[in-house]
Amino acid sequence: MSTPDVVVERVIKATPERIWKAWTDAKELENWFFSKTEEIDARKDGGYRILWEGNDPEHNHTRWGSYLEYDPPKKLVFEWMGVGPKKNPAEPGYDPQVDSRTVVSVTLSPVESGTLVKIVHTGWGEGEVWRGSRDSHQGGWTFYLENLESVLATRPDLRVGTKQKIKN
Repeated sequence: MSTPDVVVERVIKATPERIWKAWTDAKELENWFFSKTEEIDARKDGGYRILWEGNDPEHNHTRWGSYLEYDPPKKLVFEWMGVGPKKNPAEPGYDPQVDSRTVVSVTLSPVESGTLVKIVHTGWGEGEVWRGSRDSHQGGWTFYLENLESVLATRPDLRVGTKQKIKN
């Protein structure tokens, strides 16, 4: 049996257009999500490459992929690739031949108090390593949606004081 999808929802007090920009503009992504946007071609069949830098360089990692759906400001679907659960030699079950590609869908729906942001992260494999990665992403997506809300409301960047290296 495959590992269940990650599903995270949050209502953010901003328009879908504003939240869309936060997901698709390089500088905006750096304000709330990854440390550095190395490449972004925000359009259907375009691609991205983003870098997460930590205070401990051993935790640095890059994610990349193509935009599979691009329907502004409603839905964004993209590949989520990088060093994944079975491509990390430190993890049990390491296999450099295993594809770590998963898919992330972000849906923006206007509601009375702002925008309902729903993330569905699919494509998890089977086994303990994949379940661990899935659980880590559940926590990560929850944190970063909370941070997006904080940053858009001009409150503090919640990454300050975490393991992530950010520009202050």
